[in-house]
Amino acid sequence: MTESSLYKLLEDLGIEKLKRVNHNIMGSSPFAEDNNPSWGISVNDPHLWNCFATGKKGNLVQLLIEVGNYSFFDAKRTIGEDPNVSLIPFLESRESLKTLDRNELYPFMLPDHVAAYVRIWRRLKQRTLRQADLLYDDKNNRVLFSWFKDGDLICVTGRSLYKNEAAKTIPYFGSVKKNSMYLPLGYIREDPFVVVEGEFSALKVYDSGFQNVGAIGSGTISQKQLEQIKLSSTNEIVVMSDDDTTGKDIFKTINKALGECKKVRHVDYSLVRHKYSEEKLDPNDLVKKDIQILYKAKTDLVL
Repeated sequence: MTESSLYKLLEDLGIEKLKRVNHNIMGSSPFAEDNNPSWGISVNDPHLWNCFATGKKGNLVQLLIEVGNYSFFDAKRTIGEDPNVSLIPFLESRESLKTLDRNELYPFMLPDHVAAYVRIWRRLKQRTLRQADLLYDDKNNRVLFSWFKDGDLICVTGRSLYKNEAAKTIPYFGSVKKNSMYLPLGYIREDPFVVVEGEFSALKVYDSGFQNVGAIGSGTISQKQLEQIKLSSTNEIVVMSDDDTTGKDIFKTINKALGECKKVRHVDYSLVRHKYSEEKLDPNDLVKKDIQILYKAKTDLVL
């Protein structure tokens, strides 16, 4: 959004005493009564703002929702972003919602305290969480992952924050995970493509420097997921599934289906096993340095 358009939008929201200071626009806080400007927003996308009077912070979409009472859809459209990649059109196309009440859908953003918990719990960088654009189901205490294919949102899954939850990850809104893969990058690139089982494993690999990664979302890989990889431009597949029988079966299935047209290899967890006490390993258990070791090891391990 241009600076002049941002000024006009802030004025429409009732924010007064607007003044340019370096790379920010300062003004009166929309969250507190103050005589001196105690609120500022960056002139650069995504227009992050900070209220020094209350400690609140966010981006322009959140500001429109909280101060202007915009819907998430209208907020995205107002700032010139394509609303078709938001949850709202996806949800409105469904006749029923299996998990959430229709009135509890907005704004579905990840609260700061939950983001901090996820970042520490999974040892992820803040920028990785921003890239993943995680959402949150406050009612059921689940982090939501948005699955895209060819730019369209086709699946939403929710990972419980409770360790004792029977179903760790569940599909939302009638989603079918086997129709695609969870791709933090949004697509499959030419460089080696890492295949993992869970969404958080995908983010851990992404966070370790390997953005070309996808999660199958279960302990088996479907024909549609295999076809998606086959039709992609990558020529090498690095299987980083869990180090157990299920994970080895995933490798065998991928190798059998795609081994003739692409190089397929499974990481050798024995290279780092001596550092961990767990009986089986997966990317979530590993520090980033060890994920890098496994990725770069040119092993031709046959399971």
